[in-house]
Amino acid sequence: MNLFLSLSKDARRLSKSPANDCSLEAEFHGVDEAVHIGIRNFLGQRRAIEAVWLRPDAPEAVRRRWSTDYPGMGDIETCRRIVRDAGYALLGDFVLPDSAWWEHYYAPMRERLAQLTPRYAGNAVGEAVLRACREEIETYREFAEYYGYVFLVTAVDG
Repeated sequence: MNLFLSLSKDARRLSKSPANDCSLEAEFHGVDEAVHIGIRNFLGQRRAIEAVWLRPDAPEAVRRRWSTDYPGMGDIETCRRIVRDAGYALLGDFVLPDSAWWEHYYAPMRERLAQLTPRYAGNAVGEAVLRACREEIETYREFAEYYGYVFLVTAVDG
């Protein structure tokens, strides 16, 4: 949605709706705090995190899912090139491990989904947001070897 941003966008849209009697944004606070800024906009910092393709042969299903929310997603080498082309030195980078996804993101999300599912039963937008979260978890479970996040440490070159 980047996959993570989708939840926030839908929650903000719902919470601003005049017909809404609840705020999913408040309900999901803390579940989806990964707001994707994009590497080109974040290079003024010394650290950046970017969604990347880990393999060039990602199945069409996962590429289609990501293309909706982050069509500019590239690979790690593309990120490194962007850093260099912007005049920064790349001090190092690494791909976030599966534990970062499962233990620190999806486990809390699953707990929150279990809590919120009964509360939003019958609320079409709420159910759609919850369904999107479940689909995100399943997408990662099925396709984790094809995408991830790279953490880059940069410094002004020169």
